[in-house]
Amino acid sequence: MCPKFARQQRGLGLVAALFAITVMALIAVGMTNLSVTAQQSYGVDIQSSRAFMAAQSGAELELNRLMQPADFPQVSAVAASCLSDTPHTPPPYTFSGGGLQGCSANTSCQTISVATASVLVHRVESVGQCGSGADRVTRKVSLLLQTSR
Repeated sequence: MCPKFARQQRGLGLVAALFAITVMALIAVGMTNLSVTAQQSYGVDIQSSRAFMAAQSGAELELNRLMQPADFPQVSAVAASCLSDTPHTPPPYTFSGGGLQGCSANTSCQTISVATASVLVHRVESVGQCGSGADRVTRKVSLLLQTSR
């Protein structure tokens, strides 16, 4: 090998190795950030589904109170307050078991005046909440129920 050519090549391997290590490190950091973001997004999706189910459960519990099943006579006072034109807001439901543990639902019920005298329309709204702090997710469900007088 020519001594002149060897002097010109000195240190090129070290620079190439440092460049390759830097590029690999940047790729690794980017992939890690992408993975963390995907995990956080997945967690929010689960909380969102739980909040929707809590809102739906709260609305169904209010419909159960409004329709007054024969085997639940103790709810008649609550249902009667929903039959007025002013909004009725019962205490929130707090779920303590299963997939809705740590979730709650705030519901409201109101009878809407309709021109037809033989029909009543009730609006039931439920807001489900799951999580706390920055991870808190809220979903709202609104139902309309038409009954005959």
